[in-house]
Amino acid sequence: YEPQEIEVLKPENQRDDLIRILFFISRLLDSRRCGLVIPFFYLNQNLPTPEDVRKNIFSLSVSNKIDPLRFFDLLISHGYILASDLESVSPGSYYRTGDSVTFWPVNETYPVRIDFDFDSIEKISFFNPEEIGSSLRSVDSLEIFSLNGFYELTASFSDYLSEKSLV
Repeated sequence: YEPQEIEVLKPENQRDDLIRILFFISRLLDSRRCGLVIPFFYLNQNLPTPEDVRKNIFSLSVSNKIDPLRFFDLLISHGYILASDLESVSPGSYYRTGDSVTFWPVNETYPVRIDFDFDSIEKISFFNPEEIGSSLRSVDSLEIFSLNGFYELTASFSDYLSEKSLV
């Protein structure tokens, strides 16, 4: 796992700020060994509690029985919004093309394409937004952070560290 630099963005609104915070938190909750390069800003920022974040994660798996319309409802109920076209899909948004739904989980570095076979998920794959037709890798399951969870900003960076963490 390669270290990733978390970029500080100037949020245009609270939604953008929440997307940025949840992406950062997803890296802290990642159970794989990883290194983070973070700005000092994050050390003093109030964050949602780890418990609040964990209870607002939903999962998808290949062969899940869910039709595309129900999946749209699921994304919308978790705060994801419709993008104007495939090229404008960004973190927290989705777009449908035929039997596929492309969306960008706020906790992921790359967008995801879900291919449906009637009423079940046939394939889950990540792709590079610069090369929309190509797939980076396919996965059997995926965890997705909700944007509509009730998040009290009462935790800090240190609440996400374990005794094995190196700062």
